Amino acid sequence: MEFKPSGDNMLAPFSCSYTPNIPELLMKLRCSIAISTYQAGKVIFLSPKNEESLIQLPRTFNKPMGLTFQPETGKMALACRDEVVVFANSPELAASYPGKQGIYDALYLPRVTYHTGPVDIHDLNWGEKGLYAVNTLFSCLMLISDSHNFIPYWTPPFIKELKSEDRCHLNGMVMVDNKPKYATAFNQGNSFQSWRDHVATDGVLMDVDSGEIIASGLAMPHSPRMISGALISCNRQPVKSSG
Repeated sequence: MEFKPSGDNMLAPFSCSYTPNIPELLMKLRCSIAISTYQAGKVIFLSPKNEESLIQLPRTFNKPMGLTFQPETGKMALACRDEVVVFANSPELAASYPGKQGIYDALYLPRVTYHTGPVDIHDLNWGEKGLYAVNTLFSCLMLISDSHNFIPYWTPPFIKELKSEDRCHLNGMVMVDNKPKYATAFNQGNSFQSWRDHVATDGVLMDVDSGEIIASGLAMPHSPRMISGALISCNRQPVKSSG
């Protein structure tokens, strides 16, 4: 799937190309895809219009990145530049949306905003102690708080102090048994943005409970997830020179 800026004479802010089976798959699953892009400052919902085409619904936010859903409560949390916004789903209001009655089955409304400051949250999820997030600027996992900017929860063993230096570019978090279990970072550095020198070779996957490095030599690892018992992470492979 690919998004491209539209021309000046087009109404949609993005054009979207996709493989033909995507609308059919989403129709059968009865679901939509939510995508955050901080470069464009958008959260985009992709929904099937029918089995051949998609509808895209973009909404503007200030540097949106981490995005998570809680199906049990119908809530969605979005990490923006200096805050986390919690939305609640109102199916009743969705069904009677003005001018489009009976079109939408979900309507997410902002209900709570946590002011975190610009800590560069990359990933977040609900767990046993509340809303957990990856605080990339301070190189730690944190808990969202209504009393503080954040509450530190876990720091990689090679990070010796909490400083706003983005030391290892901690970015991804996996939840297991309702708490953080694995995390990804671009390296094991303990100085200001040390990860920038070797982003294609020094990435790591860590066990939160033990602090053990369980995979290394990764290229910009991020967005790890547990799927059907398997731990999966995005990994940008380095491009080899043909010269």
